Parts: sequence; structure tokens; C-alpha cells
Amino acid sequence: MQTFLKNISRQIGDGDLSGALAETKNHSPEEENPAQKIRCYLLLLNQKFPEADALATKLLKITGLDHELLVWRGIARSELGLWTSSLKDLRLSADLFPQEIIEERIRSTTYRACQSLSEGMQLDGGSFNDFLERAGVYLLAKDFARAERDLKLADSIDPDSPSILLPRAKILLLKGANRESLLLIERLLAKKEDDLDAKLLLACAKSETGNQRSALTILRKLTRPKSSEEEVLFKIGFCRMAIRDFHGAINEFDRVLQLNKKSIGAYFHRGVCFAEIRCFDQAVDDLSSADGIEGKNATICAALGNALISKSELKKASRAFKRGLKLEPRCMVARLGLARLKQSRGETAEGLEIATDLLKKNPQSAEILHFVGGLYFQEKEYQESISCFGEAIQHSKSVFQKAGNYYSRGTAELEKGLVAEALADFDTALKLRPGHVGTLVWRGYAAGKSGKWAAAIADLQSAMDINPLAAEQYSKFGELIAGQAIQYFASVIEKNGNESEAFYNRGMAHLFLEEFEQANIDFNKTLSLDPNHPQAQIRLGILRLIGKEAKSAYNHFSAAMKSRPSVTSLLLRADAMLQLGVMGPALLDIRSAINLAGNNDRLYVRRGQLYMARQSFGKAVDDFTLSIALNFDNYQAFRERARLLVCRGEFEEAIADFTMSLHFNSKQPELLAERGKALLVTGQYSDAAADFEMALTSQFSIPTDSKSEDELQRQDFAKNDGKKRSLSNGHLIDAFKGRAIAMSHLGEGSEALIWLTKAIHRFSEKEDWAHLIKARADIFQSLGRFERASADARIVSKLTTDDKVSAECYYLRSLASFYHDDRDHSEKTLIKALHLNPEHADAEQALDWLRNLADTPPAVWRNAPEKIRPTRPGVTGEPLEVSTLDQLGAKAPFDLWLVKSAEDEFGPVPLKTVVSWAKEGRLTAQSQLFRTDWGKWQSVSRILREKKI
Repeated sequence: MQTFLKNISRQIGDGDLSGALAETKNHSPEEENPAQKIRCYLLLLNQKFPEADALATKLLKITGLDHELLVWRGIARSELGLWTSSLKDLRLSADLFPQEIIEERIRSTTYRACQSLSEGMQLDGGSFNDFLERAGVYLLAKDFARAERDLKLADSIDPDSPSILLPRAKILLLKGANRESLLLIERLLAKKEDDLDAKLLLACAKSETGNQRSALTILRKLTRPKSSEEEVLFKIGFCRMAIRDFHGAINEFDRVLQLNKKSIGAYFHRGVCFAEIRCFDQAVDDLSSADGIEGKNATICAALGNALISKSELKKASRAFKRGLKLEPRCMVARLGLARLKQSRGETAEGLEIATDLLKKNPQSAEILHFVGGLYFQEKEYQESISCFGEAIQHSKSVFQKAGNYYSRGTAELEKGLVAEALADFDTALKLRPGHVGTLVWRGYAAGKSGKWAAAIADLQSAMDINPLAAEQYSKFGELIAGQAIQYFASVIEKNGNESEAFYNRGMAHLFLEEFEQANIDFNKTLSLDPNHPQAQIRLGILRLIGKEAKSAYNHFSAAMKSRPSVTSLLLRADAMLQLGVMGPALLDIRSAINLAGNNDRLYVRRGQLYMARQSFGKAVDDFTLSIALNFDNYQAFRERARLLVCRGEFEEAIADFTMSLHFNSKQPELLAERGKALLVTGQYSDAAADFEMALTSQFSIPTDSKSEDELQRQDFAKNDGKKRSLSNGHLIDAFKGRAIAMSHLGEGSEALIWLTKAIHRFSEKEDWAHLIKARADIFQSLGRFERASADARIVSKLTTDDKVSAECYYLRSLASFYHDDRDHSEKTLIKALHLNPEHADAEQALDWLRNLADTPPAVWRNAPEKIRPTRPGVTGEPLEVSTLDQLGAKAPFDLWLVKSAEDEFGPVPLKTVVSWAKEGRLTAQSQLFRTDWGKWQSVSRILREKKI
């Protein structure tokens, strides 16, 4: 290949383009595709455009969406006058592999196309197709006025043509006329129901009008056939990115990479999506892959630099930006990234200088305007900040972007003391982006500054209800407002004791401060003055739910429904019915709430949980997935979907979802334990051990009871205080067991035995002991210490009341007997196991084999584990005189001991072994002993002295 390229390069350098083209025929079979690609380029240089077009088309079917081939085909078609297809190729190439040089090519081709089409139309006045094609060209150039003019002329020639509807709908959507665009798209789909571009545009229009659920449903139907066409997958992925369904887009780009492992576009856009959902490690990996495949793209360098800034790797980010600017000195994304880097380093003035220079050249860029406004805000130049955010609002391309700019301008206005203006901007931002926690908090603060205490408390409480994690960030901030609100409403009540709203609002302030008794008194007083007060009914119902008074809570929520039906009252009444064990009507209430609320992601989590409880796993997965698509950082939906995937045995997928949930909320120690269990199943023992250890040492936890969690985290009025919580008992057991099992698989079996033995004293219930000792028995068995494994299994069978656990113990004892060549006892023990659990498949197979009714036994019966002998202390002193240790005897499960000599620990061993070690001089007065019912180490000298042995 090197010789081939050398000859081609020499001939091109000599200006012999024909000779270079001829040389492309002289290559070996393994060089076919690279040589043909070079040939395509040389066909362009030799101005053989039809041949270049044909060859590029042929190669694209083989290689997939190669950005260079798309550019070359686009150039060839532009020379052939195929303007629309040429621009489509160039635009697709630019989308896959953003480059300023391609954008310049698009601009020049657009100009030539318009000029050529106009000249031709001057001769014959222009046909329907002429006007339609020129309108499409103007549309790509974003010259909407001329595009609309040509579409009107085309419409005058053929008023009923569906070909006009799609470009006209695109223009309306780009201009912000979303509802008018929707009507045109629906007309088009009535005539061409399988039009992919129309369906994608419909999804964008639905999203822009606030109907995200419908947009996602459209895209989901498009994805179901699992098309193998790379371009279709990219189009769907780009559409998902446009409507901020980043997880869905990641899945589309995953599928592209399954088809084409070297797709730069898939790596690049997947990396951008990962950066959007704040998964910066994955973003850097993907963007580095894209950069590695094609290391000459400024936009990819800039995206990589931005991801590195988010990881605080500023030196690497600087190198990425500088490399990008070296490739394309005018690359806006790289220059803006360099300004962000300056900002991250505290060099705000330098960053502002770069950004304002960029703004002069791109005065209508909402992204740059927003960034400059943020820098002015950081420098406390609030008037300039307000102006920039105002300009950004005018040039925002999406509802989400516009809402963000209204929010940012509101914060700047608040800092400048323009409270009324700030309130107006926050109101608009919340209409565009309902439920945004930051906007609710700052609107609450602004309302407090205006003396609107009821509105202030309502907003702050709503923010905490929507996202419990906000409580830690804003609780102190809200406590000040709540305290002032209580004083204000107390004065109102003092003046007019019959003011029901004053009692209700004071109750809300008490509730925010978690003064539940005072809140209860105020809400009851509200109802005594106004029996039909729906909000007071809801608040009292929530307090009853927390107190497990489900029937009373149900009555309160039903009363609220009669006064004013709402999503909140429906959801809460459903929870009350679930506490009462009434699932069917609860599901109906959730469905009604969804019909009312539309895009409320938390409702889908709740319904998914109900479906999961009814084992309708398919419907549950759909709801959790939809919730994630509606809110990409919904850690609750990821968590619940992960648990469902575990139930279905899809452990790798579950681990990915557990990881995403922990990414967005790391304070979930129980989830660490659950992920650890999934990692154990998949053999990832080091990661599992780390998860169990983190779970045990974590300081925070979310509620574990599914009903109370919904009360505290999902409902619109409940609050999670974010205080320290402990792992549930079941998860503690799982964490102790899991870590020991992982250690055993990592070759640390003896350490695992010690770990489990120390853990026993932490629990007081026999069933808990049974689980820990069963795990210890399994580890003894894996170490080839069958007698000790059998002894532990015997203890477990006496502690537990669970027949299945007892059956496992008998099975383990049977296996130990078999390893000791006692087939008769092994067979008898298997019969006991099957009596307790007739569905124990391994026991049944082993018994059949022992009776010569089966050809092979279960795998573990074929080869006994090799015995790993336990270590013991060395002889370090004189033998200790030991007459008796009867007083130190203990019943199971406390009858095994640990010994510490110097810094080394040994065991667990029975009492007779401790005595032997003492008599052999392996224990000294300074040695220490541990028995699980003590819960701490005690010195040998103290035990000997206290027990007078």
C-alpha cells in the first residue's frame, strides 16, 4: 500500500492527474476499498463528475456514511447541476463531521445553485419543480423569506401537491410558528403516512409545543422496526438530540456503531450526548475515539476540550482547544471553548475578551450571548448581563434554550434589585419549562423579597418536592424565608383570627421547617374555617400517609378531589389505596393523573412501579424508559428500571442503569449494595467488593420503604430532608455477605471468613445470623474445609424458618459428605433437601445420579475444591497453662473465635483450637481474642485473669 500511495503522490505532485488516476488500477485485492476511495477523489480532480458520483455511491454502500465520500459526491453532483441532492450530501457530511470548510462549501454551493436555477427560470418562467427546488436551496441557506416566496409560486402552479407541505412546515417551525407547522405536517402524513422526514419534523414540533410524550412516542415507533440503515439511525438520533432525549440518542448511535465500528459521527454525537447528561468520562472516551479516527477536526477537538473542562483537566483541555484552532483558526466552538477555559481558571477578563470578539462576528448566536451574559453576571456587571440574556432570548432556537435565558435574565434582574421584572421572567421561564427547580427556588426568593410569603413558600416547597436533592442546596436559604413567613402570617392571624388562608400558609411554612405538629394544627384550623379547602385536605392527607393512617389519608384526598381535581390529589390517593392494598383503583388514579399532566416524568415512574408489582414487566420498562426520556437525569427511573432488569436476569443492562442512577444521585447506599449483587452475578468481583464497601461506609441514604419513598420523593407536596440515614437491615446483610463473597473469589477467602465472623455481632435476629453463617459455610466449602462448612450449614438450618434456606443447607451438607466419600449420608441428606424444597433442581439431579438414574451430576460434584489450609500464629512464647475453658464456652452461632497475634488475625476456629494454640506457645498475654457476642477484642491476659483459669 505504501508503494501505491507513493506513486500516486509523486504523480499528483508532478501534475500528472491522469497518470495518478490510471495508477489506481494497479493495486492488490486487499487494497481494493482504499484504492477505490483514492480513485474517487482523483476522478473529481480530473473533472469526471458522473464517474465520481457513481463510484462514491457504490463505496458508500460498502463503507457506510463516510464523510469524505459524501463531500466528494456532493461536489460531483453540484457540478452536474443536481443541486438538492448535492446540498443534502454536504449537509449530512457537515452533521456527521462538523467542519468550517464544509460549511463554506455549502454556502458557495447554495449561491451557485440559486444563481443557476434563477437563470434557467428566466428563460421559461419556471416550473413547479424549479420553484420547489430553489425553495429547498433557500431553506438550507436559512433564507426563509425567499424560500416562502418560491413555495407560494409553486403552490400557485400545483395547489394540491404534498411536496410543498414539508418545506413550508420546516420554515414555520424554524420561525417558531409551531402549531401552524403541526397542522401542515399532519396534512402531509395524511397523504404520505410513511414519510420519515415528516415524522421526524412532527416529533420536533410536538416537543416545541410542550407535548414531549407524543414526540417520544413518534420516535419510538420509528425505532421499533430496528432499521439497519445508518442514515435513518442518524436522522432519528439527531432528532432525539434536538428534543433533548439524550439517552434515546445514545441508543441510536450505539446501533450505528454496531453497523459501522469506525463511524466518527456516531462517536462524536454520542460523546456530545454523554456530555449533556454530565457523564463526562464516557464523553471524553467517545470524543477521543472520534478524534483518534480522524484527528483533523477542530469541532471534535473543541467538544473534547469542553468535556475535559468539566472533568477539571484544564491542561488537557487547553491542548485540545489549541489543536482545534491550529486546524481551523476561525472555529467558533473552539474559540468559545478557550473562553470557557479562561473562565474556569478564574481569568474572567481574558475569557470575556475572547467571547466579545466572537460576538462581534456572530451577533445572533444565542450560545455566545448566553455565555457572555454569564461572564458579565460573574463580574457583577448586571445591566450588561441583562442585555445579553435579553438578546439571547430573541435568538434562541428552542423552547428549552429560551427558558434558560429567561431564567438567567431573571437572576441578573434579581441581583440588580429589579424584583418585579425578575418575577415576570421567572413566570415566563416556568411556562416554557415547567417544574425547573432552580427557577422555582429563585422565584420563591423573589416573591419573598416582594413580601408575597404564600407564593414564596409554595415555590420553595414545590422545588423540594420535585427534586429532593435540592433540599441540601436550598434548605438553609428556605429556612430564612419560612421563618419570616411564620411571623408574617402570625400577625395576620392576630389581626383576623378567621383568615383560613393565613392558617394554611403558616402551616406550609411549619411544614417546610419540618415542624409537623404545628403544621397539623394549622391545617386542621384551616379546614375548620373552610371545610372545602383542597390544599389543606391534601396536606393533612400527606401527614396521615406518613403516619401510615391510610384510610384517613384516602378520605382527605377524596375530599380534595371533590373540591378541585388535580394531578397531585390523584397521585396521593393512589398511594393511600396502595397502603390499603387496593391496586386496581390505584392504577386507574395514576392513569388519570398521567392524562391530566402529560409530561410529568415522576408519574411514569410511579405507574411503572405498579406494573412491576403486577409483574407486567414490559409495560413497566416502557414507563421507566419514557420517564427517562422526559427527564434525562431522573435517577429514580434508572433505579427502578435497573431493579426490573435484575428480576428479568438482564444483569449487564441493570448494572448500566444502576450506574446512571448513582451518577445523578450518589447518596444511595442501598443501590450500591444492589449493584454489587449484580456485579457478583456477572463475575466482576473487584467492582462488587468496592460497591459493598462504599455502601457500608456511606453516610447518607434515601428511604427504603417503597411507599414512604413515594411520599417523600415523588409526590408534589412531600419533602425529603436529606439527613443521614442508615442502610436497611436487608441491605446491610447483603453488603456484608456480598463483600465476603467477592473477597473469596478474589483469593482472600480467609480474610472473608474473618470479615463475616466479625459481622455477626451487629445483628440480633436469628434469620440475619442464618444468612451470614450460610455465606460463611459457602466460603468454607470453596476453601475445601468441608467439615467446617457442614457445621455452619447445620447451625443455619436450626436458625432459619425458611424451608428453601434449610434445603440449601442440607444440599451443602450432602455435598460435603460426598467429598468425604460418604455416599449413603450424602443421599439421605439430599432427600431431606428435596423434602424441604421439591423444586431444588441440583439436588434432584445429584440424587438421580447417586441412584444411577442420571448420567452426570451437577458440575460442582465432579471435582472437589482443593483444600486451602488455614494459617495459624507462630510459636512466639512459653506455653500457657490452661486448666479449663468451660466458662468461655458459647452456643451457636457464637462458638467460633478469632485470634489476633501482633497485627495478624486468624480464624474463625473452635474453642479447642484456641486452647491448643495457647498450650503450644502460639498465644501470649498480649494476644487478643474475639468472640462475636462480645463485639470487641479482649486480651488473653484479661480473659485468663477474669475467668481465673
